[in-house]
Amino acid sequence: MKSLMYKSWVTTKSFIDAINNPPIKIATFGPLTTVGSRPVASLTKYWNLVTVTSGVSSAALINRDIYPYFFTTETTDVTLNPIRIAMLRRFNWTRIATIHHISELQEIRSATLLTLELHVKGVNYPVFEMLILKCVAAKNFIRDADKLNFTLITTEAFFTSPVEQLKSIKEKGAKIILLFASVIPTIKLFCEVYHQKMYGSHYVWFITYGYTKNWWRAFRTDANVNCTSEQLELAMSSYFTFNNVELGSDETTVSGM
Repeated sequence: MKSLMYKSWVTTKSFIDAINNPPIKIATFGPLTTVGSRPVASLTKYWNLVTVTSGVSSAALINRDIYPYFFTTETTDVTLNPIRIAMLRRFNWTRIATIHHISELQEIRSATLLTLELHVKGVNYPVFEMLILKCVAAKNFIRDADKLNFTLITTEAFFTSPVEQLKSIKEKGAKIILLFASVIPTIKLFCEVYHQKMYGSHYVWFITYGYTKNWWRAFRTDANVNCTSEQLELAMSSYFTFNNVELGSDETTVSGM
């Protein structure tokens, strides 16, 4: 794909333009982001095109029923859950909270409609539970943590602003918090973490992104937040993240690898 932008409509248009112009395509490479890959991966099956990307870690895209020809060389979010669990057990952090970014407005609409339908039938099913099921990594983590007797203090989900969700986490006393979100929502959340003073030695965050140097500086403008880079850095003073070890790298990690 010639466009590597984050906008889904840009990658969709690029794909359609490529299909409608010679030569005949037998496969596509990219897009290199989850947001860009989702619409393209859902379309390529109609042309029987294999789609390969090297930068997408979303577990949602490995659903073969929806994306039968999509492949990524990146470790998916789900495969990182055993590492998250191991870290929590290593430090005996058993009381935890999770917060998940809702990537599409359609997820909110679907959850709201289902909740209303079930309410009519006399079934109480909170919206956030439906939303959290949309995030495969978060859903699987909650399932695994429950089996291992972790105490899940609260589970939150946000679409644009995480203000109320962070207030809920803070009021309920959660100090070990796992965030499932891509880079832009992560920066938005940590700006609010700064404003609500949910950082420092009493808080530990686990995040999906954050393994490239000074990533909050690189994407702060795109996130359009009311925080300086220095304020974001202060808010993110105590987080863990995970990534693959690149073959051929001479840099030694904390684990000694």
